Amino acid sequence: MALDRGIQSSIDDYGTGYYSLQYLKHLLVDVPKIDRAFIKTLVEGRVNQAIVRSTIDLCHTLDIRVVAEGVEDRQVLDRLMAMGCDMAQGYYLSHPLPMDRLLARLDQDSFRFE
Repeated sequence: MALDRGIQSSIDDYGTGYYSLQYLKHLLVDVPKIDRAFIKTLVEGRVNQAIVRSTIDLCHTLDIRVVAEGVEDRQVLDRLMAMGCDMAQGYYLSHPLPMDRLLARLDQDSFRFE
């Protein structure tokens, strides 16, 4: 019923809790959000790169789009794009906006980065 109305769900802070993989397996989750703890050291850390890449690959295998939280610079955004991450959020992209400015940016389609 929620899908018929265009409602989607997400798992916030994916990867930091015990149940993250269980959520993907048992719940109808539309968009897991990879926790910023993995993203903030993505460029320097080989281990975090492997975790993020594996998470993106797993989600894509399950036909699930994935978003990365806490993107704070272009280098991290470029790395995520190279890994095939579908979406990103963080201060590099935009600080929280009041509704009128959000709607204006949506009208301009200025949230796309390539």
